[in-house]
Amino acid sequence: MAHTTFDLGTRNMITLLLEVGALTIKEKQPRR
Repeated sequence: MAHTTFDLGTRNMITLLLEVGALTIKEKQPRR
């Protein structure tokens, strides 16, 4: 069942990266 734990960890990492990336893109976009 170690595979399940690895999948959960990977999912958390991907979610974190996506959230950070979205925030960075929002900040870099010019305000309208």
